[in-house]
Amino acid sequence: MVLALLSLGLVHHFLDGTSSAVQETGAVPSVSTSLQGGGVRPASVKTLGSGQALFPPYGNDRDRFGFDAGANLSLFDVSLLKAGWYSNWWYGLNPRHPDRLTYVQMIRLHAGTDPHDPAQVAITPNLATIAQIARTHPGSLWLLGNEPDSLYQGEPIYPEVYAVVYHDLYRYIKGVDPTAIIANGGIVQPTPCRMAYLDIVWETYQQTYGEPMPVDLWNIHAFILREVYGSWGASTPPGVDPGCGIDYKIREGDDINIFRANLIAFRQWMKDKGQQDKPLIISEYGILWPDWLKDEDGRGWPPERVSHFMTQTFDLFLNETYPDVGYPADGYRLVQAWAWYSLSDDRQYNGYLFHSDSHEISPMGQAYATYTAALSDTPQADLTVRLSVLREGALRRWAAQHPSSTLTMTLELTGEVANLGKLTATNTSLLFAPIRHETTGTVALPFSTTPVTVPPRYDGVLAWPLSLTLQPRHRYDLVFQADPADQVDEPREWNNTVTATLDLRADLWPRQVDYVLGAPAGGPGPLTTTLVLTNGGSWWAEPNSLSLTLRSEAGTLLTRWPVSQPWLAPAQAVTLTTVVSRPAPGGDFYLLSANVDAYDVVPEQDEGNNAITIPIPVVLTATLFPTQTVILTSAGGDLAFVFPAGLVTQTSVVTYTPYWLSDLSATPFHAAIAFSLTLDRPLITGPVISLTWRYRDEDLAGYPEGRLTLYRRVGGGWQPAACTPYQRQPAANRLTVGLCQTGFFALGPGYTTFLPVVTREGAGSAALGAPPEESTREAAPGQRIGPLLLPDR
Repeated sequence: MVLALLSLGLVHHFLDGTSSAVQETGAVPSVSTSLQGGGVRPASVKTLGSGQALFPPYGNDRDRFGFDAGANLSLFDVSLLKAGWYSNWWYGLNPRHPDRLTYVQMIRLHAGTDPHDPAQVAITPNLATIAQIARTHPGSLWLLGNEPDSLYQGEPIYPEVYAVVYHDLYRYIKGVDPTAIIANGGIVQPTPCRMAYLDIVWETYQQTYGEPMPVDLWNIHAFILREVYGSWGASTPPGVDPGCGIDYKIREGDDINIFRANLIAFRQWMKDKGQQDKPLIISEYGILWPDWLKDEDGRGWPPERVSHFMTQTFDLFLNETYPDVGYPADGYRLVQAWAWYSLSDDRQYNGYLFHSDSHEISPMGQAYATYTAALSDTPQADLTVRLSVLREGALRRWAAQHPSSTLTMTLELTGEVANLGKLTATNTSLLFAPIRHETTGTVALPFSTTPVTVPPRYDGVLAWPLSLTLQPRHRYDLVFQADPADQVDEPREWNNTVTATLDLRADLWPRQVDYVLGAPAGGPGPLTTTLVLTNGGSWWAEPNSLSLTLRSEAGTLLTRWPVSQPWLAPAQAVTLTTVVSRPAPGGDFYLLSANVDAYDVVPEQDEGNNAITIPIPVVLTATLFPTQTVILTSAGGDLAFVFPAGLVTQTSVVTYTPYWLSDLSATPFHAAIAFSLTLDRPLITGPVISLTWRYRDEDLAGYPEGRLTLYRRVGGGWQPAACTPYQRQPAANRLTVGLCQTGFFALGPGYTTFLPVVTREGAGSAALGAPPEESTREAAPGQRIGPLLLPDR
């Protein structure tokens, strides 16, 4: 089943075992598709698409503002802040949404005894709980880790390890909930040291998995803290040169110019990685220096100073734009959403919005509230949808139980809708419209609509059950849309529509072809072929005839024969074996091709995988005698070997095997022909095997003929293998050279590469990574484990 996406990355959801009903008929039916919609009811999920609330455009800018809370939110009147979201560095199956705040999920990571082993990294919560949350709150934002680069966080993760852990968690969460929004764990601050850490993460992911690291939304913390390894401040990350840090002064903790420059630098880092078109959030930032700490100028950190810095950052976030590096979908702003640290952590750090004891708002909280109160707060609705259909595996299992091409099927679907805005959505409707793909185009099938009133954010999700009767052997687009008449005024229209593609067709795939050449190898004889044919689609493939073709190396047709294919259920494979007579090869290879459904009888998902061609090398042998000279010529006539008398002490068999060049691993030269020579007994030292190669002009690849060289593979590399001087005959395109051993050889124009010699001081020393004594800092009882180690008071 093929998954199609519409509307800026919205995806539909597949169920493991949605119920379905079947009707069998005696002939291919002419069935009009029917659709029935039940009444809208409360959904089983608790929230839907909450992570989208952190993506622009925003109904009002208040939704950008967030805060970090380690305390019980019910103790504080957070409605005074007029914020949009919060994080508590944790996870929640039943998170609180006071004042309709969006909740962000977080997975905590802890390195094991061997910090270089990804398998030892402990995750909190466990995978079962993660899956339960993902199913209950589809479309949530997940932060994978918290300051994995911090030695003082209690959970430092080496960058190479983080890349692997991120990959595994990303795939797991997306497997449970394809609509989940995944972000990286926030680094302490966007400095060169921390971006070097992320460089290693990024490069490790690319090298390990062969693709760029998939990040739906980038996440950082944005402090300005001293980076001196092992000293007070934020230290330096694990796995990078500890000399990379910036020794920020205490006074610079509220320097808006440094703050701005660091954000621009990180946005430039994103752009360099091809990530400029991704949102960036700051999930933690603020002033950690306590009010009693004096900076280098003798100034403390009273609420007035902290509040001034806070409002400066708000102005920067909202009003400054940078077309070269900013986010295009948000007017080129640097940051899309931000969370101030913290709600009430006043025991050791600064910046608290509420007092932890009295639960009253602090002067800094009042400054926050005054700023947000001045922003526009026009309530709006914001509809988001999800469509749940049958998973591919469940569909295949169901289809396999009904071996007939004359079925109709009724699928039970569910469309879900939620409102991410703060205004109830009234006077709207839901639309479900299936479309069938035909060979001549698309056909709009009967659709259904239902009126709906959707409550505001986090007051519930509505579900619309649907029954859809379809014919297999077709592909369908299932379109589910909220507010199709565009009657609801909302900031985001891109999350109103989702399309699922349901492909009810077979997909024949010749997965593997094996062969056996009967004797004699170089002439006519029997050919036994074994073909493994698989149906990789979501419906039955009816009986059909496939074609096997044998051609010469030059492409000349030698013989063709049909093979019968039986019924194949989805995911079923069958092994088909045939024996035919083959003519002489006319070269060093036969080309064996298998073509399934050659007459386009079976409706298939992909016609491009119906053929496979493999080369069959013509392997030749010769018997060697101690007192005789023996000549062996390749089937194509390009190579001739002269095995002199005295080469063996007793009767022996030599085997020549040509190699298809496209199957040859990369060589440091242009290989024009490759082969192996094996002998069933040891060679005698002294006599030389003579090899003559009749080459073509195109074998030279533009190189002069004097560069033609014989190579032998040794271990993982290649070495020149000639043991006599080359006899070159350019006019006749002929090269003769001696061999003194057997093995795997290649012939072609050689070349020499001159590389500079580069030396580096400290290679192999701890200077290239974190010192060996690097360790995790533990927090004192009752002290928050954070990115900062304070100086002595």
